[in-house]
Amino acid sequence: MRGFLFKIQHFIGELQRADLKTRKRWLIGLSGVSMIFVVILWVVYLNVTFPSYNSNDIAGTATSTQQETAEAAPQQETVPQTSGTSFFDTLGRGLRILGGEITNGFRTLGVSVVELWNTTTDTFSKTNSYDFKKQETPSVESAGTTTPDPVPPTPLPELPGAKKP
Repeated sequence: MRGFLFKIQHFIGELQRADLKTRKRWLIGLSGVSMIFVVILWVVYLNVTFPSYNSNDIAGTATSTQQETAEAAPQQETVPQTSGTSFFDTLGRGLRILGGEITNGFRTLGVSVVELWNTTTDTFSKTNSYDFKKQETPSVESAGTTTPDPVPPTPLPELPGAKKP
C-alpha cells in the first residue's frame, strides 16, 4: 500500500512540473472520468432507492387475477415489484411530457405573437376618413351684424444697417 501511495505522489509531483499543455490535458481527462463516475453512481443509487412499479399498479387498474389473488390472501402486504419500469423508462417518460409542455408553450407563444401582429397591423392600417362638405353659413344680414373692414397690411420695421432692395 505504501508503494502505491508513493507512486501517486511521484506522479502528482511530475505532473506539477510538466508543461501547461500536459497539465490541461490531464485536468480535462480526469474531470471527465470523475463526472462519468459520479453520474453512474447517481443512476445506480436511483435504481436502488426508487422501487419499480408496473403500469397496472401505477394506474390502479389491476387485472381480475390480481384482484382474486389479493382477495384470497388479504394478510399479505403489497410489495412494489423490482422489475418493470426502470429509471430510464421513467426519465424518458418525463422528458416526453416536458417536451410536450415546451411544445405547447411555443404554440401558445406563436398564437400570441400572431394575434399581436394582427392587432398591430389592423391598428396601423386604419385610415381616418373626413367628409368635407360645404356647410351653409347663416348670412350676416340675417344675424344683424355687419361685415368687418379688412385689416390693412402692416409694414415691418426696418433693421438698422439693413440694405434696402
